[in-house]
Amino acid sequence: MDFNSSLTTNGLILGMKEELTLAMNHRYEDICLSLPF
Repeated sequence: MDFNSSLTTNGLILGMKEELTLAMNHRYEDICLSLPF
């Protein structure tokens, strides 16, 4: 694998991690909001 394609792969993985974190944060907020405190 050359340098550019490994850079692109790393960027994609980082982007997926960020999207996953955002999705988990939203889900966590929804769960907290739906709990009867």
